Amino acid sequence: MKRYQAAVLVSVLTALQACATRGSTVEEAAASINEADYMRKLGVIAADSMMGRDTPSPGLDMTAEWIASEFARYGLDPGGDEGTYLQRWPYPSFAQDWDATTVRVDGGPTLVLGEDLAYAGAPSDREVTGGLVVLSGQVDDQNPPPDLAGRHVLIFPDAIRGGGWTRAIQGAGGIFVVSDLDGDAWETYVAENRGASIRVVGERPTFGGIPRFQIRRDAALGILEAGGLPEPRGDQPLAARTVPGMTVTVAGATRQVDAAAPPNVVGILQGSDPELRDQYVVFSAHMDHVGVSANRARQDSVFDTSGGFVGMETDSIFNGADDDGSGTIAVVEVAEAFAMLEEPPRRSMIFLLVSGEEKGLLGSGYFAANPPVPLGDVVADFNTDMIGRNWNDTVVVIGKEHSELGEIMNRVGAEHPELDMAPIDDRWPGESFYTRSDHFNFARRGVPVLFFFTGVHDDYHQATDEIRKIAGGKSARIAKLVFFLANEVANMENPPLWYDDSYDQFVSDAPEGAPRRSRPR
Repeated sequence: MKRYQAAVLVSVLTALQACATRGSTVEEAAASINEADYMRKLGVIAADSMMGRDTPSPGLDMTAEWIASEFARYGLDPGGDEGTYLQRWPYPSFAQDWDATTVRVDGGPTLVLGEDLAYAGAPSDREVTGGLVVLSGQVDDQNPPPDLAGRHVLIFPDAIRGGGWTRAIQGAGGIFVVSDLDGDAWETYVAENRGASIRVVGERPTFGGIPRFQIRRDAALGILEAGGLPEPRGDQPLAARTVPGMTVTVAGATRQVDAAAPPNVVGILQGSDPELRDQYVVFSAHMDHVGVSANRARQDSVFDTSGGFVGMETDSIFNGADDDGSGTIAVVEVAEAFAMLEEPPRRSMIFLLVSGEEKGLLGSGYFAANPPVPLGDVVADFNTDMIGRNWNDTVVVIGKEHSELGEIMNRVGAEHPELDMAPIDDRWPGESFYTRSDHFNFARRGVPVLFFFTGVHDDYHQATDEIRKIAGGKSARIAKLVFFLANEVANMENPPLWYDDSYDQFVSDAPEGAPRRSRPR
């Protein structure tokens, strides 16, 4: 553990935390969002002890429990499962069951999985019986192979020319690729693939994909010998030769490796207006990162507390201080500030920290499909993702052009020059950042969104994305800007509207019965 991170973590774990001061004005609550408090909190979740917060992982669970304890300290209502702050979503892992998967060759040699064969594809429980075809030669658009549906394909890679064969075999029953690995190399390959698994969202699926195998060359040559065929050569014309008198039956089977259920953290602040408290403003950020990987470690300079260079070290923990520790702590800070107010805003607020963003926006997708309140009652989502680096006086606010939230954002930004934080438009429209973070799971369901972002950098998804590189003062000022904006939206008489053309472009999965809140641009 690095000295700076260790010192921060120890101070956090041993200090007695004072409860938030109730009865504060908006200005006093905003002032509670400061660099020292922000960096103290960031030091907890970006510490080496959290082991990169992968989804799923013990470090992610510890992060979620810490955030939940903060929400409880602030007096927020729990919005998770069974009266808790944690909403868990199913993310089980599945693998090929090598013991139950069989390959039977009628009219040919016996093949044993683990000895002659290694399963080498995505898990498949498909059962296919059909003939066996040996594919070789030049495969391309001018030389397409015959229809392979329901038939198994044996491929000698050194006898294939052109890249078209990977497309040609998509309709095959099963795929057998010849491997020249032998001895210890083969045993290592078998061991690595026997342990391979994939994760899926939801209940146990049916794995109907094409079963794929690596087959040792001597076993493949035994098949050719049994069928009376020569070994194919790459300098021959395209050929798809059926092995005569041979039928292959592949019966795949899968097994569940675990039943992981990563957490989202959900805290709710009830609104003060009897007419508007059933409408909600959501704050979102992803607390997960990419975990630990020795293969992705890189050397980085190490500095002592005075900033002096002391050498180099190798780090395998991807702390994710910016991605997205910075946005996560912004949500936590904003939650604390709103909980301090003498009177809450008119609308209610949901403070949401999700997992699985790095796996494909999975945790926010689950929340949006399984919210604790009707999603049609959510009037806005403010998402903070990577706000800790780059420029000191600007934040890119993506999505301003799609709804009235952009006009409100510009006005609120101009009303708070003391923040020295200009909310600028999307600088990278070609990168499609609007669709690449958790807010998009709200947008496509009809919720107007804004995404606060200060751009990528050389430490993106590297072990060097560490707390000592975070501009804490800037991040705290961005959090204050979000606080002032949300306070405006939570208290305005009418909810913000989409622009019609943007609504039609992005909203594809609005909940049944949810109002369409849009107007002409």
